[in-house]
Amino acid sequence: MCEPSLGVPPAFDCAAGVTVPITVDGVEVNEPLAPFACDAPSLQEGECVPGSTIQRHAGTTRDGQPRPEVTWVQFCRNEAGVDDEGSVTWAFTGAQMLGYNMETGATCYFELNHGGQDQWVGRDDEFRAVGVLPSHDDPAFDDAFIPPTNSQCVQCHQNDPFVHNPWIDGARMPDDPEEPVLPTITDPKAPHYVVGGSYWDMRTLHIEGNACLSCHRVGMETELLFRENGWDVNTHMPPSAPGSMANDWQALRDCWERGPENTPGCEWRVAPAGGCDERVAGPGYPFAAEHFNTARDSFYPW
Repeated sequence: MCEPSLGVPPAFDCAAGVTVPITVDGVEVNEPLAPFACDAPSLQEGECVPGSTIQRHAGTTRDGQPRPEVTWVQFCRNEAGVDDEGSVTWAFTGAQMLGYNMETGATCYFELNHGGQDQWVGRDDEFRAVGVLPSHDDPAFDDAFIPPTNSQCVQCHQNDPFVHNPWIDGARMPDDPEEPVLPTITDPKAPHYVVGGSYWDMRTLHIEGNACLSCHRVGMETELLFRENGWDVNTHMPPSAPGSMANDWQALRDCWERGPENTPGCEWRVAPAGGCDERVAGPGYPFAAEHFNTARDSFYPW
C-alpha cells in the first residue's frame, strides 16, 4: 500500500543511526538515569535513557531511482526502568520507521512487532541500540513490523509526521550540526494523511490569525503529553522570543478546553492531503476518535 506513494523502505540498521545524546550539565552519559535527571529528558515519560538512534534517508523506488520528495526516518528507541538506587530493573529497545511524501502528504508508519524485540534489536555494552531489521523484500519484514491496530499514530503525530522536542533534536546531522536529524516542517499548510488510515482522526485546531499557527499546525494532544512531563510552551516557543505568543497560545488552550463548538472563531480542520485542500471538520466529522482530541488532565487517563 505504501510503495506507490513512497517507494520502498530503506535498509534499517540501528547501529548506523545518530545517537540521541543524554547529558548531565552538558556531559554525555551512557548509562540510564532516573527520570528527569538529565538535561533534556524524553517528554514521553521523562526518561533519561541513552543509546537511542535516529537516521534519515531519501526515498527511492524498488529499482533504485531517486524519489527526492520522499523522506524516511528510522528510530531505535531505548527505554529502561531505574530504581531509587540507580539500578536498571528492566530495559527494552523498540524500532519505528516512517515515510513521508512532502508533495502529497502521504505518510506510512511502521512499528516493530512487540513480540520481536529480542529477535531483531537490542543494546551493545555501552547501552547503544543495535540490530538489523529485515528489508522490504525479505518475507520476515511482515513478521518484524506490524500495522497499527487499535491505536492511531496521529494521536502524537498530529501536526505533521515529525514530533520534535529538545530530547530528539539533540541528534544532529553529521555533516551539519545545526540541523536536527529529524526533519523540520515549517509550513502550516503542509499536507499530511496516512496511507491506509482513512478512518483516523486527523483534526487539529485552527484560529484564523493565531500567531502560533503561522509556522505550523499545533497538536494539542502532543502538547498535553509534553506538558504532563514538565514542558512549558512559553519557555520554548517561539524559538526567537519564548513567551511572546502567550496570548495566542492561551486562545488555543481555551478552545481545546471548551471545545470549538463553544468557542467563536475556533474550529477543527483537517490538513491538505493528496491534492485535496484543507477543510473544516465540523460536528458531522465521522472519524472523531473517542480516546483523544478531547480535553482532559492527562495524556494517559488510565
